[in-house]
Amino acid sequence: RTALKDLIIKGKDGERDMIVQRGIQLMYSPYLTFRNEDVYKDPDVYRPSRWIDPSEKAVNTLQSFSVGRRGCLGKRLAQAEIRNVIA
Repeated sequence: RTALKDLIIKGKDGERDMIVQRGIQLMYSPYLTFRNEDVYKDPDVYRPSRWIDPSEKAVNTLQSFSVGRRGCLGKRLAQAEIRNVIA
């Protein structure tokens, strides 16, 4: 992704703000996101039950198939299979 405008990301707990200039290339890291303790309690523990009643933050960070041009090629097939199983 490319930043379309200048952004300031506020630092927390005394950390410096981060300035992202327009035109800078940005990348999303699922590995780091899913291990963020602000979002997931005990992120390195295998606990499927965390998805029974997930927090709004957890739902907003979940990108099972990724997005954009480089998203999962099997996304449509997986969604069709899910519909068939649920139906």
